[in-house]
Amino acid sequence: TQTQASSGATGATGANGNAGIQGNGVNGGSAIAAGLVFTDSKVLLNVDSISASATAGDAGDGSSNGANGSSTLAIAYWQNGGTVVSTSGSDLNITAAAANASVNNKAVGIALSNGADLAMTAVGSISVTATATATATAPLTAACGIFAENSTLAMKSTDGDIIITANSLDGDYDNSVVATGSTLTFDSGIDSTNFVGDAAITGSTLNLKSNTNVNANAVDDNGNLQLIGTTANLTNNLATLTVSNDLTLDGSTVYFYDKDNVTDKYNTTSNYRTITVDDDLKAGENNTNTLYMRTNAMGAYGGTAQTGDAINVDDTAEGHYDIHVFDQGMRNGYNNVSYEGNFIKVDAAHTNTVDLITSDGNSPTTTGTTQTQYDNAVWNYKYDVTTAKNDG
Repeated sequence: TQTQASSGATGATGANGNAGIQGNGVNGGSAIAAGLVFTDSKVLLNVDSISASATAGDAGDGSSNGANGSSTLAIAYWQNGGTVVSTSGSDLNITAAAANASVNNKAVGIALSNGADLAMTAVGSISVTATATATATAPLTAACGIFAENSTLAMKSTDGDIIITANSLDGDYDNSVVATGSTLTFDSGIDSTNFVGDAAITGSTLNLKSNTNVNANAVDDNGNLQLIGTTANLTNNLATLTVSNDLTLDGSTVYFYDKDNVTDKYNTTSNYRTITVDDDLKAGENNTNTLYMRTNAMGAYGGTAQTGDAINVDDTAEGHYDIHVFDQGMRNGYNNVSYEGNFIKVDAAHTNTVDLITSDGNSPTTTGTTQTQYDNAVWNYKYDVTTAKNDG
C-alpha cells in the first residue's frame, strides 16, 4: 500500500528586512517683511496701525534634519528719503516681529535713511514695538524701535504716552532708538516719553519736550542712554529725564532750557529740569561736555533759594564739563567765588549752594568756578568741572 508522507515542520518566520534610509531634511526658507515702504516720496498718510511680521520656515525632518531658515528681517515702517506727514485720529500702533531663523532675526519698528523727513502725530498715544525671537541657537537676535540715519523725525502724541520698545531673545541688541546724523523730536505733552531698551544718539540733535524715561526691558539689564557728539534740548513740559542704568556723555551739549525762548531761558523761579541717573554718569572718548543750566541760589525774584537745574547720579560720576549757568541772584552783579567745591558763598557766616552735579547720595561734585561774562545785567558763568566719587 502507498502511504502519504507526513507534513514537514513549519519553517521559522522570515525576519523583516531592514528599512530603507530616510532622506535628508531640507532647510527652511528665510523671510523678509515690510509694512509700509516709501522711497523719495511725498505722502500725506492717515493710519492707526502699521505692522510687519517675518517668520523663517521650519527645518525639514530626515535622517539628517535640515535647519530653519537662516534669517528674518521685519520693518514695519521704512522710509528712504522723501517727506511723509502721518496722522492718526486715535492711538497709533507700529509693530515689527521677526522670528524662528537659525542665524539671525532682526526687527525694526521705524527705519529712516537718506534725508527722510517724517512727521508723525496721534490724537492718542503712540506705541512703536520691535520684537525679535528665535530658537536659543540663533547667534544674532536684534530689535530696534527707531533707526534713523541722516534723517528727521518729529513724533507728537496729543493725549497719551509715547512708548518705543525693543525686545530680543538675548537682550544684547535691544535698542529703543539708534540715530546718526539726525534730528529727533519727541513731544507727548503732559504725558511721558518712554524708551524701553538702550538708546544711542550720535552726531545728532535730540529734542525732548516731555518727561522722559529710559528703561530696561524685561530681557536684560539695559536702559542706558548714550549721547555722542549730540546736542540734547530739554524743553517745554519736561521736568525730569530719568535713566534707569548709565548715562554716557561724550563730546555732547545739553541745554536745560529752550535757548530760543527768552522766557524759558531766564525762568529761574520755577520749572527747573533734572536729569536722574540710577547708575553711573560716564564719559566717552571725548569726555569734555557742555551744559547750559539755570539756578537761583539766593531765592531772588520770588524763587526758592538753593534751587536749580541739576544732574543727580545715584552711583559714580566722571568726566569734564564746561557749565554755563544763569542765576537770578546774579542780576545785580555780586561776584561768584569757588567755595569748597560748592557753587556760591555769600559771606563767611552764610552759604547758599546749588549743587549742579551730584553723586553718591547727592554729594557735590562741582569745582572750579570762574566768571566769564557780564552782559546787560545778566551774569553768565562758565564752569570747568571734574566730577568724582565723594569718597575720592
